[in-house]
Amino acid sequence: MCANGSEGTILLLLLISSAVRPQSMNITPSAAAPGRSGSFLLVMNSPAGKAPLALQWKFTFPEGITVDLRDLVAGGAAESAGKSLTCSLSGKPSKSQQTFMCILAGGKTPIANGTVCVARYRVARSMKRESATVKVQDILAVGSDPEKLTIADAQGLIATKSQRP
Repeated sequence: MCANGSEGTILLLLLISSAVRPQSMNITPSAAAPGRSGSFLLVMNSPAGKAPLALQWKFTFPEGITVDLRDLVAGGAAESAGKSLTCSLSGKPSKSQQTFMCILAGGKTPIANGTVCVARYRVARSMKRESATVKVQDILAVGSDPEKLTIADAQGLIATKSQRP
């Protein structure tokens, strides 16, 4: 045992930091060869007792990755909570990227940890890069109290390396 009590201080800091762990979102890794389709999951994680009632975010897909509005659907955690996902194309489509604004809401049941959105995409046949980064930004959550919670941006990687015969 340390004479200065640093072990006790470290344990206390670990307990406090785990108790105030903020909400987070992440994108599962995915892969699809040029000319093919793939999908990934957008996953929400919240500390116990802090599950949100509604979420809002912006998806940004890079050049060479295309998504149709019908390709963005509510995931299992969202469906279990009775939520509906509504997304719309944000701004003018460009060759360099597609951006969608998404809102997941409905009812009074909190969204449990898990998949809030399943995104299907297509990789352009002309894709030369070995990977592409999808971004989730401007994430807002609303809990049972009316306070808005800002969640850190997230990003995920789509491996697009050509498959060899």
